[in-house]
Amino acid sequence: MRIFSIYGSMEKSAELCPDGQNIKMLIRHSIRQDVRDDAGLEAIENALLTREGKKMAERLGESLDMDIGTISSSCTQRCVETCQEIINGYNKNHLKYNHEIIKTEVLQRPQCKNVKEEHDTWGKIGMSGIFDGFAKNIDMPGIYDFEISVNRMLDYIFETGNENNSVDIFCTHDFQLAMLLLSFNGKSLEYKQKLFNESDNWPFMLEGMFLWKSESDINVLWRDEKIIITKKCKGT
Repeated sequence: MRIFSIYGSMEKSAELCPDGQNIKMLIRHSIRQDVRDDAGLEAIENALLTREGKKMAERLGESLDMDIGTISSSCTQRCVETCQEIINGYNKNHLKYNHEIIKTEVLQRPQCKNVKEEHDTWGKIGMSGIFDGFAKNIDMPGIYDFEISVNRMLDYIFETGNENNSVDIFCTHDFQLAMLLLSFNGKSLEYKQKLFNESDNWPFMLEGMFLWKSESDINVLWRDEKIIITKKCKGT
């Protein structure tokens, strides 16, 4: 599989995906408008793509050398915009992709059990505090157990699409990508600190991972490193 990305490791990861299989590409949305450090959740959620962000997503779609099976998005507008620009680019070199973008809250907030309580928890302890709770198995108001949160995403990903020799695309946020990375790396507090204290380890905009199933294993490629997870999830 070949794609265009400004991240060389993502291009290398794509090349390591096996031929003839169904591949899942899970990406963070493209470059969004700047948001002040003290901005609230509403301002963050409403930030749209920049012109550069739209162009990057379009170029990714244009570069795809596999058929798109399905495209799913967080309900947040910048994720929907990212998916639409990928489609716009893809349609330049392929038969037109005419299916609707599937919008789902599972790619927006799979960890959310109660919206108001979750917002209150964010306000009190922030993202880093929530990840501390995940790593330490602490119950947090409005937030699902860590394993439930992760499995909600993985179940959706592997229930969707699944046609051989196609790529299913899923557009989400940095929080959700980091949540999966924490799970894939043993849910350790050490890895959580690595994610938050070393900026190069945090998922960048329009960066993502590739996943596929083989028997009972989930194969994950992230920054051209392969991780094999033995995990039960729905789908083929």
